[in-house]
Amino acid sequence: MTLGTGIFLSAALLGLIILFNATKDRWDWKRIMKWVVITAVAVPGIGLGLLWADNVGLFEKSYWERPSKQTVMWGIELGTDKDDVLFLKGKPERSYPSEGEGVVISSLLYPNYWVDIDDEDKVNTIVYRGKSYGHNGFFGIKKGTTLETLIDILGEPDFIANSDKKDEHWRRYEYYGLNLLFVLEQGEVESYGIRNFSAKVE
Repeated sequence: MTLGTGIFLSAALLGLIILFNATKDRWDWKRIMKWVVITAVAVPGIGLGLLWADNVGLFEKSYWERPSKQTVMWGIELGTDKDDVLFLKGKPERSYPSEGEGVVISSLLYPNYWVDIDDEDKVNTIVYRGKSYGHNGFFGIKKGTTLETLIDILGEPDFIANSDKKDEHWRRYEYYGLNLLFVLEQGEVESYGIRNFSAKVE
């Protein structure tokens, strides 16, 4: 302890003694000291608790934000008319008919997104396929997120689809209650998006 610190503590103690003598008949010093002790114990305890919560990741958005059903991506809502998509996003790079037998009859391919259109000319699926920094993802999950993290945040999927082509090795994890799908390759999210799962899609 330095000389300056000693002088400061001595002056503080002397001041407290003088204050006690001057107010002991007017103030409830037992109650005051009780709250001083409680505060002295509680403040460090709260601080340690916050440090622990931070270390285990409780302050990360993905753990605090409760997963909920998603209906909008890229400024487009599921069920939007195809004409409105063309008006808002312009002409796609490519447009082609669907190869499946489900409700999707065509797909619009944009630089970072593709949009599937159903048999009523409305948006059924929107998928982001660009760089990891081009979209914030959902609940902390985006391109490059590992399968382990995906399951940790959202739990087990309702359905897992596998590629039917020998030269492709991807799996699509589908969460019906959230309208979410994630396509993974080599154990990491490669693309992801939202889909109206109320109708069967091939």
